[in-house]
Amino acid sequence: MILPWYILNLEAAAPPVVLNGPTHYHVYANEGDGGPIDYSTPVATIDGLEWTPPPLTFPGAHRFGVRAFGSLSGLEERNVDAAVLIILDDAGKDITNRPAAPFGLRVRCESGGVVVAEWSHPGGARENRPTGFHVYTGWPEPNHDAPAATVAASAEFAGSHMARLAGLPDGPLAVAVRAFNAAAEEDNQSFVTVMVDGTPPGPVDGLTAQATDEATP
Repeated sequence: MILPWYILNLEAAAPPVVLNGPTHYHVYANEGDGGPIDYSTPVATIDGLEWTPPPLTFPGAHRFGVRAFGSLSGLEERNVDAAVLIILDDAGKDITNRPAAPFGLRVRCESGGVVVAEWSHPGGARENRPTGFHVYTGWPEPNHDAPAATVAASAEFAGSHMARLAGLPDGPLAVAVRAFNAAAEEDNQSFVTVMVDGTPPGPVDGLTAQATDEATP
């Protein structure tokens, strides 16, 4: 599939040396598969500060890099910092700024069929910071179609987040957590399992006693 709406904007370079002539730019790209940028052959040569690429394939992870060169000398600088990444999902949605996955997920069972899940998150830049977390449950794997709980990213205590899941039936349970923001929800596949046991044992029934001839020590 293709998606045609991305524009690369460049910051103006320093005034060119006369020997080199006016500054132009080479645009480089990868194959859209998340791999490194191929700086051996430019995909475009421009003299302005804006460029619109051809329609992008999706799903895909497209990297673009830009290097300035002198129009007379042909000399090109060799930066690897002027680069951007654009990630598109299966529907062509831009998920470049989706948050990173949580880490350190741990789950414990409490009385009454309550399961407590705790996890941490590495944070991120303003663009890809999570706004919240979805907690998923199921068996033998979590059902990612509908969250069992939603926790705000601001509800953090001592570097951790927590969700309490109540009213769960007895038996094995798989629990997963995914971070989300306005861009997208990340799609990590990690989960942990726990045995839910909210039913107390039945009372003792039919207790009997019998005397013996043995002496007490």
